[in-house]
Formats: sequence, C-alpha cells, structure tokens
Amino acid sequence: FIVSLSIIFIFILYINKCIFILIKIKFYFKMLFKQLFENESSTYTYLISCQEKQEAILIDPVLETLERDLSIIKKLNLKLKYAIDTHVHADHVTSASALREILGCKVAGPAKDYLKCRDVNVKDNDELAIGNTVKLKAIYTPGHTNTHF
Repeated sequence: FIVSLSIIFIFILYINKCIFILIKIKFYFKMLFKQLFENESSTYTYLISCQEKQEAILIDPVLETLERDLSIIKKLNLKLKYAIDTHVHADHVTSASALREILGCKVAGPAKDYLKCRDVNVKDNDELAIGNTVKLKAIYTPGHTNTHF
C-alpha cells in the first residue's frame, strides 16, 4: 500500500522478532510498503520505498524469490538502495549478494555478525535513509538469534 500523510509519522515494524522504526517528518509524504512471502522457508520479505525518489530497500530477501523480487522492483520502477538481512542462520538463504550484483545495491546487516561480505554493518540505533522521505532505524533485539536487529 501507499501511505500519504501531511503530519509527523512514526511507523513501527515488528519483523521476525526485530523492531524497526520508520520515522518521517515532512509536509507531504509517500511511502510504499509491501509484504512478500516465501512458502518453503516461511520467510517474510518487506519492500519499502520512498515514492518521491523511487528508492527502495528490501528486508530479508530470499534466494528462491529473487526473480519475483526483481520483477516487482522493475515493475514499480524502483532503485534498490539496500538489501538488508536482519539476521543470518539456516531458516533461509539470502539473495542480498545476488541483488547487489544485479542491481548495484548495498548489502546491510547486523554488525555483530562480523561478516566481511557486507557493505553496511548496522549497529543499534543506526539509521538508513531511503530517498528523502523514509528513514529506517535499527534496534538491536536479540532472541531469534544473538545478533538479530
């Protein structure tokens, strides 16, 4: 769905035991939020974009749905800025590196994983900007994994 507001807006996402807070303060604001699902691993993927700049992020992308995700991004005429993994373990295989190779986005994930394959290592309270209307704030929430955000 697309959200248009003319007030201060705070949106809290609870994804896989992670809390993200999307904050935007602007007079006119458009954001796309799309929840996607991969059946085999029961993984939810989230596409969030700034409609003004056509920039997007994909949270917890799954390798098995790479073609679906690429198709949606192309259909919506979006530029993928970040592919974000909230955690790493065997519940699904990420498509973040493939998305970086194909679309030139940056791969982001928990700094506490100490993975060298990431472009952005996210720490508690770090913010990622999407366009000029959406900010994603990471909140460290261990539980599902020890490094989860």
